Amino acid sequence: MKYDKNVVAVCKNGTYVGFRQDGVIKFLGIPFARVKRWQRGLPLTTTSEDVFEAFSYGKSPFQDPASSVVQDFSEDCLNLNLYASDILVPKKAVMVWVTGGAEIVACNAGLKNFDGTQTLYDPSTFVRENPDIIVLSVNYRVGFWGTADLSVLDGFRDEYRHSCNLARLDLLTALKWVRENIPGFGGDPGNVTLFGQSAGSNNITSLMFMEEAIPYFKNAICQSSFAMDISLTNPEDGKKVSRMFFERLGVHTVQEALAASNEEIYRVQMELNRLAGATHLPGVESKFLSTAQDNVSIKQDYWKFLMSGAMKGKTLVFGTNSGEYDLQFAPFAQKADLEGAKKMLLSHCASRISPEEGSHPEYLEQYLAHYSSERDELTALMDMKTDLYVRTAAVSFAKSLCGITDTYMYFLDEHKGAGYMDRCHHGREIEALFDNPGVLPEELKRVIRDVWASVARTGDPNCGSLAVKWEKFGPDHETLRLSRNPKMVKGVHMDDIALLIPSFREYQAFPEFAALWK
Repeated sequence: MKYDKNVVAVCKNGTYVGFRQDGVIKFLGIPFARVKRWQRGLPLTTTSEDVFEAFSYGKSPFQDPASSVVQDFSEDCLNLNLYASDILVPKKAVMVWVTGGAEIVACNAGLKNFDGTQTLYDPSTFVRENPDIIVLSVNYRVGFWGTADLSVLDGFRDEYRHSCNLARLDLLTALKWVRENIPGFGGDPGNVTLFGQSAGSNNITSLMFMEEAIPYFKNAICQSSFAMDISLTNPEDGKKVSRMFFERLGVHTVQEALAASNEEIYRVQMELNRLAGATHLPGVESKFLSTAQDNVSIKQDYWKFLMSGAMKGKTLVFGTNSGEYDLQFAPFAQKADLEGAKKMLLSHCASRISPEEGSHPEYLEQYLAHYSSERDELTALMDMKTDLYVRTAAVSFAKSLCGITDTYMYFLDEHKGAGYMDRCHHGREIEALFDNPGVLPEELKRVIRDVWASVARTGDPNCGSLAVKWEKFGPDHETLRLSRNPKMVKGVHMDDIALLIPSFREYQAFPEFAALWK
C-alpha cells in the first residue's frame, strides 16, 4: 500500500501514517509501550517494518466513564497523540502534554467537565501558530492500576517493586519512546519540554526526583500541582491505603490481585474515592492516589537530590492561579456562610490546621490577620486552601532550584468580573493552550501560548507579545503576575507562604531546604 510521504513517519518502532486536518498533521493512538498489570511498561518490539495507521484515538486508562472523552478503556492504554505542521523539516522543538485528573482520571484526548462540556487536548491552534514545534499528549495509568503498593500482599516479587509509581514511570517510558522515535517526525530529541496541569504537573515534578528521568527532558512548565507534602504520599500512608484497597477487593496475594477483574478494581476504587472526598482518606495525611515516595523510584532523600544540581541546564517554570479552588467555596459564598467555609477548609487541611488534628492550629487565625486591608475573610479562606495545596509548593520548588538553573514563577490573575467566583480557577491555562472556550480574553490566550512556545523553543519565556520582561525567580521571589496587563512583582502574599511553610514535611525533614527560609 502506498501512502503520502508527507504524512508518513518512518521511525525505530514503526512506520506511522497520519492525516491532515485544518492545516495540521495528526497521528493518533500511537502505542509507546506494552502493559502487564502492576508492572513497569514493557518496551515495544515493533520495528520500522511495522505499519501503524494512526487515524483514531487509542484506548484510555480505566476511569469514571463520565470523565473521559474516549470511553474505550483498557489496561493496554499506553498510547500518545502527535501533532505537527509538517514532518519533513528536522530539529523542531518538542512539547509533551501531561494531563491532570487527580491521578484517578486522565485521557490524552481530553476530559469531560462537571457541566457536561468537554476540554479537548487538541493543540492544532498552537501548532499552526508555532509550526517549528511538535506537540504530543500521552496517556498513563491512573487510579490503583498506576499507584497500588503490591508489597503489602503475600507473594510479592521484584517485578512489582515499581507498582505504586507506575503512572510516573509510564511518562518516563513515553519520553524514552520520544527520544528514539521523534526524529522520524522532524523533532529534536534533545529539546523536549514537558508541560502539564494539576496531577500532570505533579507527575512532572515527580520526574525531577527520579535520576533515571533527568536526561529525557530539557525544560518543564508545571501548572498548579507539585509533588510535595500532602501531594506526595509517604511510605506509611501508601501501604495503609493499599491495604484498605486490597482488603475491600478481597485479595491477600499477588496472584489473587492479578486475577481480579478491572470492574471489581474500579468498584473498590470508587468506594475509597467517595470516602476520600475532595481530599484524603480518614487517617491518611496525603491526597488520595498521589505520587508515592516509595524508596524505589523516589528515594528517601528526594528533596536533597532535587537541590543537588540534577536540574542544572534546564529551564523550569512553576505557576499557580489566583482562585484555584474558589469553586469549592461557592455554596458558602452564596449564603455568606463564613463558618461553613471555615469548617470545610479545616476538614480539607486537617493534617495542618485543624484544632483537633493539625500540627499548627494557630495558623488559621494568624493567616486571616494577614492582608486584611486587601481581602475579606472568605477570600482569605480560599487563599489558604490554594496556598496549602499548591502555591506554597510552587514557591518551594522555585526557591530550591533558582540557584541551580533558570527558574521562573507566574501567578495567573485575570479576573472575569468582580464577584467571589471570578478569579482564575484551577486549570484556566488549559483554555489558552488548547484554544478551548472559556473566559480568558483572546489576547491573553495568545500571550500564554506564545510564552509557553518560547520556553520550548529557546528556554526563555520572554517573547514579543509579552508586554513586560519576565525576570528569573531569585531572592526577591520575582513573579510574573500574568493578566491582560502583566507585571513583575516581588512575590505574591509572601507572608502567607512564610507562615505555612514550617508545617510542610520537607521543611521538617531536610535542613538544606529549611535553611532557605531563614
